[in-house]
Amino acid sequence: MPRAKILLVDDLEFFLEVEKDYLKQTPATIYTARNGEEALQIAARERPDLIFMDLNMPVMDGITCCRHLKADPVLKTIPVIMVIACSEEGDALKCRDAGCQEVLIKPVPRRDFLAFGNRYLFNIDRREKRLSLGTRVRCQTGRGDFEALSVDLSQSGIYLKSRQAVTPGESVTISFDLPGGSPSVKGVQGRVAWLNQEFPRRNPSMPAGFGVEFLLINPESANALRLFLESGAWRLQTAVEEPSHDKEDSSAPCARSGG
Repeated sequence: MPRAKILLVDDLEFFLEVEKDYLKQTPATIYTARNGEEALQIAARERPDLIFMDLNMPVMDGITCCRHLKADPVLKTIPVIMVIACSEEGDALKCRDAGCQEVLIKPVPRRDFLAFGNRYLFNIDRREKRLSLGTRVRCQTGRGDFEALSVDLSQSGIYLKSRQAVTPGESVTISFDLPGGSPSVKGVQGRVAWLNQEFPRRNPSMPAGFGVEFLLINPESANALRLFLESGAWRLQTAVEEPSHDKEDSSAPCARSGG
């Protein structure tokens, strides 16, 4: 069976790299374009099976490009997923009017990006390898700051051993050091994806804690995390003790804000 073809269109290299990383487990040939005009040329030449396209780009924007694609008798059947910043009211409607199949709002979580793509390209792999890693993680929420211990890590999320009170969907900013001399990962914005603190726990094989899905990560931290996961340096990491302020419960707050 021939490999699927996916075209990613965005004028910012950072977003192209994030989307390519989301698709790294998918058996597909990935093409990239920096504007709508370039996207049209690649689409006519390669006939991709799926297109993810940014809205605001120089030379030709995403809406204009989508209209050209849908007006072409050969290219009109290619599914187009528009990826837009929630900047102006009515942008999503304009994208729909141009003929796209779906609209995603930046920053796009990996889960949503792949789930939407999977609707139109069934061999998109939504699984992601997770690596065991025990390191102290500094967390910030609207309730205050606390420290937790990581259990496993992937490019798009982390599981934290903690009994700190959090709720699904709650925003959290985390920072942590990578072992093996790798740069630190700082200021990653995420959300609490699931809880494993209740009794009985949803996953008894995991310690009490919660999973965090990364939503927005700066380019330096994203690159450090990618290189760390790909290099195998994680295998050199040694076990760390739980935060010293509470040996029994690694989630005890270390710096509550607001007293």
